[in-house]
Amino acid sequence: MSSLRRAAPALVVAALLVVVSAPVIADVGDPVLQGRFNQVDRKTTLAGSVSGDAMLKVANLAADGTGLNIQVERGNPPMKVNTQKKVKKLNADRLDGLSSEDFLHDEGVILVSVSDSGWRPLDSDDPVSFNWSGNTNLDISRSVTGTNWFNNDGDIPTVLFGRSVQFNGVEFCYDATDPNVSFSAIQINVTTDSNGEPTWFTPILEQIARDDASCRVYIVADPAILTAENSLQVWIQANWTGIGTFEMGRLTMIFELTDLPAAAPAGPALPAPAGQSTRSPAGTD
Repeated sequence: MSSLRRAAPALVVAALLVVVSAPVIADVGDPVLQGRFNQVDRKTTLAGSVSGDAMLKVANLAADGTGLNIQVERGNPPMKVNTQKKVKKLNADRLDGLSSEDFLHDEGVILVSVSDSGWRPLDSDDPVSFNWSGNTNLDISRSVTGTNWFNNDGDIPTVLFGRSVQFNGVEFCYDATDPNVSFSAIQINVTTDSNGEPTWFTPILEQIARDDASCRVYIVADPAILTAENSLQVWIQANWTGIGTFEMGRLTMIFELTDLPAAAPAGPALPAPAGQSTRSPAGTD
């Protein structure tokens, strides 16, 4: 009988140890157990009012750890939100199944090469002739001595994605090695036209006679912010001391996109002529 009495305290301690160590998995209604597996079949809600700060913060101090791991069954979204506000510094790997490399980026330099078919002399009666003849450059010949200006407005963007484009400069390639020819000037005008009476200013003007073959970059000292009312005019001057050929090569305009919003042209909308479609020019239907 005494041996049974001595064994009883040991049995009680063992039973208490079993009871204390039992809740290794949290169930519905139990507190969340840190460092353990918590499994329930009902929604857990954390609600409150925290002014000026986050309601929940997860901080992983490990050098190679993440802060949050959300896993769902295949085909289900990992999160739901109730706002369209942008999350700063959120780096998403894919959007609608596409990687970031598949989207057009709105930062960095914008280069637009102007077609050499757009060049024309200042005066259509000037004694010059244009010849492509299988050459990648435009060969301009003049039958008598003299100086000629050549213009190329080009189809260039002034607004992209609703934002103004900044004009930074041009790169112009040429060949003036003919002994009777020199590349004598380049001028870029930014025109503004909002009422049919355009005005302009000249961010680039260089008047230096050159007799080499080169691609020269001309950077605007004060970059021009363009709007829907702006356009660019490129003028090149060549000088002939005798019969010879001046070769015009690539003309590349240098831009970058700004953060400044730009509206579409605000001119009046004209009514369609009676019986005509508003989508096609007259006589093309």
